[in-house]
Amino acid sequence: MGYWKQDVGFNLAKMGRTKNFCLRNVRQGYGIGGKYANAKQAMNENAKKGTLHSLSTIPKNVTVPVFSAQGVWGHVEVCLNGTYYSDGVKVGKPNASYQWGEFLNGVRVVSYVHSGGGSSIKVGDTVIVNGQGYGSSKRTGGKTKNFVNRKMKVISIANGMYGCNQYNRNGGITGWWSVGHLKKV
Repeated sequence: MGYWKQDVGFNLAKMGRTKNFCLRNVRQGYGIGGKYANAKQAMNENAKKGTLHSLSTIPKNVTVPVFSAQGVWGHVEVCLNGTYYSDGVKVGKPNASYQWGEFLNGVRVVSYVHSGGGSSIKVGDTVIVNGQGYGSSKRTGGKTKNFVNRKMKVISIANGMYGCNQYNRNGGITGWWSVGHLKKV
């Protein structure tokens, strides 16, 4: 198990309130400079990195950007400790088409910290893998297929991610998984 930690603080008082400038408004609250022209581009960045998540998994102890691809430019608001704000104004929970992201304009605003069970897994251990992995230890390079109860061997550890080989023999890395997807055999 682990927890989400805030990498970049958020200040609601600094969040902009100008209608039709949602991305700029959210950036101001985080104190992050501009990179993308609209919320849809910022959302796509998370999708490409595999850091876009369902609202059903939204962490309550951190502030995260919440994206929608609806409309031409998309929309972004924030969830601050379980309360949603759009253009600096408190709003109700968005519909299921919204997703939350770990990044905003190229900056990681939250990250998952692993604790407990992960420290006992080391290179050479056999593990049961559940879920999709990444193509690299930096959570880039595309995702693997979704593995269910697949026995693999840990052959590398980097950036808090575990590189596993699905054939339990010497060879290349099938994918990289966080400790939450692994169970030591």
